[in-house]
This record gives sequence, structure tokens and C-alpha cells, in this order.
Amino acid sequence: MAKCHKQDLADKLKKSKFSVLVDESTDISVSQNLCIMVRYAEEKAVVSKFWDLVPVFSSDNPETASEGATGNRIFSAIMKSFSDFAVPADNIIGFASDGCSTMTGAKNYVSSRLKAAC
Repeated sequence: MAKCHKQDLADKLKKSKFSVLVDESTDISVSQNLCIMVRYAEEKAVVSKFWDLVPVFSSDNPETASEGATGNRIFSAIMKSFSDFAVPADNIIGFASDGCSTMTGAKNYVSSRLKAAC
């Protein structure tokens, strides 16, 4: 995604409430990535836009793979992605995922961490 396009989207998200839609996937090279989409109101319509594709594990630090794709790791990746563009967490009003236990559990999972943070 072009940096100027992402900055334009970040500027919109700074001014409006939005929902976060995420899915974690493993590709053929066995690298795990987190796709982050946003959904917000724009000109009398609700739009969904691609926000970021984040590696779950850093290639700079292979030890992170031993921790696994935990709720904490995924939550931290989501929050860092928004904070890198100064998008306030207070503007997040919704969360959607595929329903796996890492995403939607009651304690120490992505949804519960987002609920506490936002």
C-alpha cells in the first residue's frame, strides 16, 4: 500500500469511529500474517478498506515464533499498526474476526484486550 494512501486513510480514521476486522493466516512459505481491515462511514455509505498486512512473527527475532500466535502478540500487532500512524484507539468501536479462541476468548485474548483498551 502506498504510504500516501495509507496516510490519507489514517487521517480519516483519526476523525471517525471505525471497526477493526482481522484474520490471521499462514501462507505456503509457513509465514504467519495478520490482515487488518477497517470499516467506517464515508459519504452516506459504510466502506471497508484494507489497512495493513502484519507479520505475526518478526524475522529479526526468531524466538518470537516459540511464543506462538497468542492473543497478546496479535493485539500488540494491531495496536502498533494504528499507533504508527497516530490513529487513536478510542476511535475503535467494533471488532470482527473468524471466531477462533485466540481472537474471541473471554480473558487475555484479542477481543478482551481491545475491549479493555478502547
